[in-house]
Amino acid sequence: MRNVGYSIIETAKANDLNVFEYVMTYLDELSKPGVDIEQLLPWQFAKR
Repeated sequence: MRNVGYSIIETAKANDLNVFEYVMTYLDELSKPGVDIEQLLPWQFAKR
């Protein structure tokens, strides 16, 4: 699981996201029912 977290963080950096803000929003959205995980990927999140 650590490798997945590292990958998400590095991908967020590569997409010029604020990593802390991205991870906090990702976890918040992930805890909601019926979330579209595709929309939480860093390259999708950057389009917001």
